[in-house]
Amino acid sequence: MIKKILLSFIAIFTVVSGIIIFYWRDVQYNPDKGDFFLYFLLLPAIITLSILSPWLIYSAYKTYKDKKEQAINQDKNDANQKQNAVTDAPLEQLNFNIYSSFAVHALGENESIIAELQNFKSPELDDQLLNSYGLPLLSYRIKDLDEDNHEESEYASPRQVRMISLIQQQLEQNIENLYLIAEHLKRSTLFYESQQAREYHMHPAWVDPESEYDDVQMQIVEVYRLNRLNLHILLSEDLLHIWNDEQSNELILEFFTEIGIVPQKLHIEYHFFGEQLAYQELIHLLKGIHKREHEMFFLVVADSEIDQDLVNEKSWMIKDYIPAEFAASCLIADPLIKIQELEPTKNLKVVVGQQDAAKLFTNFEFHDLPQYEGEAPYVLILSDQMDIKFSKKLQQHFLQTSVEPHHYIYVKSSLGHTQHLADIYGFMLSMHFPEHIIPFVFGENTVSAHTFVQSVTENSEDDVMVLNN
Repeated sequence: MIKKILLSFIAIFTVVSGIIIFYWRDVQYNPDKGDFFLYFLLLPAIITLSILSPWLIYSAYKTYKDKKEQAINQDKNDANQKQNAVTDAPLEQLNFNIYSSFAVHALGENESIIAELQNFKSPELDDQLLNSYGLPLLSYRIKDLDEDNHEESEYASPRQVRMISLIQQQLEQNIENLYLIAEHLKRSTLFYESQQAREYHMHPAWVDPESEYDDVQMQIVEVYRLNRLNLHILLSEDLLHIWNDEQSNELILEFFTEIGIVPQKLHIEYHFFGEQLAYQELIHLLKGIHKREHEMFFLVVADSEIDQDLVNEKSWMIKDYIPAEFAASCLIADPLIKIQELEPTKNLKVVVGQQDAAKLFTNFEFHDLPQYEGEAPYVLILSDQMDIKFSKKLQQHFLQTSVEPHHYIYVKSSLGHTQHLADIYGFMLSMHFPEHIIPFVFGENTVSAHTFVQSVTENSEDDVMVLNN
């Protein structure tokens, strides 16, 4: 470029100088030093710059554009290398047996909630809650909770009264399975914690290594071992400093004592999640309980904002504030654990680290499922359907799959402004689809961990799913 500019300047300098010299001779002009600087240096430079300016501007723009494209390509290459590294890395798969599940909402219970979500049922006018103008507001109230007789003075607020009722309802809905677990805990305790069990493990020489009966007997005992039941209660983060653990534990322990589970065999843990990180925290919890082969896990999620004091606080900040309440639970365990007289109903699988839905569908051979040909929805969308940016992400995510927009079912709108645990609630709802449908959960916060639920088949425990073909 510099060479071209110099050659152009020399050519223009020669022409301009010749013209000026002939003109001065013709008019017999006697120039001074300033004239030489002006006509033999500055004037050729101005003419050269004027002539070359379009070319210089174009060259500068082209250089800028090339550098920008190079930077974009470099970013894409880095992203592809990073994605390939993630794709090539072994994926983590969490497998659980689901023994029971229950969900309740103003729309109904279990499968009826799914049906009402498809019908886009709106909230109803609540004659017990008033907005900031003193007028009844819309809400998703579970009317059956109004019939429970709890003295509000025993709890921190009417909100906790309703949430305690929701948690108790979840326990009662699973009482038959919990009775079976209680009985199994007794049998396991009698064997492993008796004097005979301690001597059996302290003196392995008592077992004849050549005895086929002893080997089989040891395997049977190990499979049926059960140490404790873990109760994980998932609550909204705004309850962190006001939830009364002591009163809640008292009612829970009373329930489990009545069915035969002593406090020593029960672990109660509370988790307080916010809207943005709730799903990631759930996956972290599932990772923590995965492969714990001698324990059962009962997960309960509950939330309620049907409380006039809370409405007064939020209705000033949120226009047309709509409170809601809901609860859901599931009884899960590692597939290796066996409970006498208790059989799993479904399998829960969580694949962590695979963000490519098309590759996931291929590896699990989902492309040929009959549900793709039907019109029934099976993809639970956990994000706002009115969000244009998310709609584009959603379209891109399932672009290479057989999933169509009419297969989507949106959950978030049915919870009004009670959104802290919306992702976990949607996760729980995936357990209530018909047996012939494998549901999927997708949202802005779920891309890194895909979950799906399958009905139990005769060969489900022997199926080996290869994720890194």
